[in-house]
Amino acid sequence: MRDAAGLTLEQAAKKLELSKSALGRIEVGQTLITVHIIRSMMDVYDQYEPDVLEMVRQAREPGWWQGYRIANLDYLAWETCADTAHELAVARIPDLLQTEPYAQAWLSVDNCEEHDPYTVRRRVDDEMMSRIVRQQRFAGPSPIRLTTVITEAALRKRVASAQVMLSQWRHLARAATWQAVNLRVLRTAANESALCTGAFSLLGFAEPDDPPQLYVDSPVGLLRQDKPYQVKQARYMFDRLFAASLSERDSIDFIECLARDVPVSELAADGGGV
Repeated sequence: MRDAAGLTLEQAAKKLELSKSALGRIEVGQTLITVHIIRSMMDVYDQYEPDVLEMVRQAREPGWWQGYRIANLDYLAWETCADTAHELAVARIPDLLQTEPYAQAWLSVDNCEEHDPYTVRRRVDDEMMSRIVRQQRFAGPSPIRLTTVITEAALRKRVASAQVMLSQWRHLARAATWQAVNLRVLRTAANESALCTGAFSLLGFAEPDDPPQLYVDSPVGLLRQDKPYQVKQARYMFDRLFAASLSERDSIDFIECLARDVPVSELAADGGGV
């Protein structure tokens, strides 16, 4: 609306009685807008958009993720609205493709420094429930389209029993055939760039005016990087690693090979079967 009104960011901020930085954060989605501000914008820009008002009202309503005491709520909010996700998985299989036992194992690792059993149980339960909700999008009418590059190291990392890993690999091989999933395996020989880059997720949206959102994995959780050049670099890196990965068929074959190579003795020790 501001561009249509022919106003610069500084001019619009002055008319709206906002700081330039505050208006900038609103425009890039860093700050949640209010109905009052959007009405002021419509007056200043001499444009009336009832659909925008309704969207703002809906955005102000608590999202499903607000009921969970978990980290990265900001990411869940954006992912819920996203149409596509491009994820580079360096250390673990993407959340959207994890089985429950595999996820439980990783969550136990993430909470290993917490000594209060109740706190750990609550965190793990909330994280598990949020994963279930997120994964249900694959079965919905407008599924998120996930394109992921998973490193060989992430696939092979044993964070749980042989039976849990076997089930996870089999699930991953099936998921790779889903219409909404485009999965590639990056072999060890091509891993160096990925390991230097680190894991990240790039969320895209159906509306062309909505900019992509980049989240980079860090020791304290997912951090949003909102500079256009950062998004551009991440997409360039993802495309380069995707091109260096195995084909779709070879990726599935590689995962199925991992499942076939699990020693029967390990499965027997877990009390499971082939």
